[in-house]
Formats: sequence, C-alpha cells, structure tokens
Amino acid sequence: MKQSFADINTFLQQYFDKILVISIERFKDRHEKINRRLQGIAFDFLWGVDKNTLDEDFIQKNYVYLDNNFMAMRHRFPPMNKGEIACALSHRKAYSTMLENDWKHILIFEDDIVPNNQHLQLLKNTIEELPTDWDVCYFGYTKNTKATWPKKMKQFWYRIMCFFGASRMPAAMVKRTLPAPYGKY
Repeated sequence: MKQSFADINTFLQQYFDKILVISIERFKDRHEKINRRLQGIAFDFLWGVDKNTLDEDFIQKNYVYLDNNFMAMRHRFPPMNKGEIACALSHRKAYSTMLENDWKHILIFEDDIVPNNQHLQLLKNTIEELPTDWDVCYFGYTKNTKATWPKKMKQFWYRIMCFFGASRMPAAMVKRTLPAPYGKY
C-alpha cells in the first residue's frame, strides 16, 4: 500500500529519535532544496565540517589519520583529500551528537538526497524488516551505483588475489567492497 509523506513521516518520527540532514552552513541553495524535497518530513540540519575551514593543524588535532596504515589498505589510491576528511568528520559529528543527546536511533541524510514517495516507502519497509538489535543500516552506495556484474567480477578477482597472498588488502575488506542485500527491499 502506497503511503503519503505524512504517513511515512509519522512512522519515521515514531521510530527515530531524530532525523538529521548533514549540510554545510554556507550552502544556502542546498538548504532550500532539502526543505522542498523533504517537505512533510520533520528533520533538523546538522552543520558539518566545511573543507574550506580545514587546515593541517585542525586535521592533526581532530582527525586520526595515519598515512602508513591508510596506504597499506588502499595502496593504489592517494590519501584522503580535505573534502573526504571533512565528510568523515561530519559523520563523526553526527555520531557524537547522537551520543551527547542519548538518542538510540537516528536517521542521517546528506544534503544531496533526492527522495520521492517510492524511496521513502522502501525506507519504511526496510526499517520494518531490520532486527531489533541492528547497529547501522546504510542505504547509499558509491554515488547510487549498483553492484553490477563487472563489479562483482572485480571483487571476485581481488578475493582470488587475497587467497594467494597477492593483495595487501585484507580478504574481509574485499568482501565488504560491494553492498550485501539484507532483505527483499
């Protein structure tokens, strides 16, 4: 049965202690778009870390980053850039806010979400299917791309390399490179 934004909002408000949208304070145009896109859904903005405010001192004081450890796992990729670090710090801020407020369940959106009634209905259906002791349920994946056949073959190849000791990436990490379906939604 298809439900309205209002019905879905009621469900979300009953299930989650808080719904947050991570955004950067200076992105006023995104705030307007999100307010339109999530009209009928009660949420609060959480101001994330702006990459333009990051400098090396701030990163050293607020972000645990060991280049050697990082490169051992992602040896073919460059270190995280300021945008990636700011994004990670923003999500850490959401988690800290959750702990500070003693919230048990929060729903976190980023400010580029483009929901529609069908997506929100799937969100509701998926939440209803989760076990009671779930920790994290991640709904996004690499800019909305799917685990296609070529990507599955690439993952399989990396698993073979791990088996023969030809990969510096641990097998457990390779296994988690693609989303795993949880249920029918």
